[in-house]
Amino acid sequence: TFRWRLRLGGDVRQGEGKDGQVALHLPPGTNGELLVEADLRQPVQRQGLQAPPADQLPLAVDVTLVPIVTAAGITLHVHDLALQPIRHVRVDAFRLGDHNRDTAWHLEPALWARRAHADDGKYQLPTLPPGEYGVRLVALAEDGSLAPLLPYVRTFVLTGDNGFVEDVPLEPGTVLILELVDGYGAPYDPIKYGTATLGLRLPGGPLVQRKWFCRDGDHETSAIDQLPGVGLAHAAQALPAGGYELEVFCNGEPRVRTRLDLPNGEVLRSRIVVP
Repeated sequence: TFRWRLRLGGDVRQGEGKDGQVALHLPPGTNGELLVEADLRQPVQRQGLQAPPADQLPLAVDVTLVPIVTAAGITLHVHDLALQPIRHVRVDAFRLGDHNRDTAWHLEPALWARRAHADDGKYQLPTLPPGEYGVRLVALAEDGSLAPLLPYVRTFVLTGDNGFVEDVPLEPGTVLILELVDGYGAPYDPIKYGTATLGLRLPGGPLVQRKWFCRDGDHETSAIDQLPGVGLAHAAQALPAGGYELEVFCNGEPRVRTRLDLPNGEVLRSRIVVP
């Protein structure tokens, strides 16, 4: 028995395979990135997979899951500044190396992502084989939405015989949700009007890359510095409170430039009219 996750652009499919195999049905020519996991085994990631044309044999992907012989543990004690435990979190783990160690690795596809619940705020991460990893943790509300607390982002070097027990105080922040509409008040449609690029920065400061996501039921799409789809655009993590400058470009042309004041410890939904 194993778990699989297939990333197709901004879309993600996932499920479970039994008896060592699973058949995935994809449109011909689809490119994807596959992650395969199993308990007590090292995960395997395959990039650049392409579904063959309909008149050819299916693509067979052989995956060998090596047992985890030595592994190190990471335990996080997560609480707010009043020392109250954070009961719901999402944790993303990223594999690091020379290619991404000094970049915004937390914007890349994660090695794995987990939602977890702990009444005492103590979270023991799944075992990881030796290597260098980045970890990002965000607090969640009871309904699973993002809570207005700043994320915890840190790197770890695991050697196979070391472990980490971290105290993680989360400071208040702002959950930002953008509602982009056209001149008639209808949700902005990137297919109809063109790509909407989002630039959010402190006044006079540099542009900072940010991930946004749109959710339609259980379906979620994400993009960096772009409106991912039709509907509300959620910032992927809470932001420090304060005054920001938001710029919206449509197909590279400036359309909106406005100030946003993000309140501390709150969820802000801002309606932006794109002419």
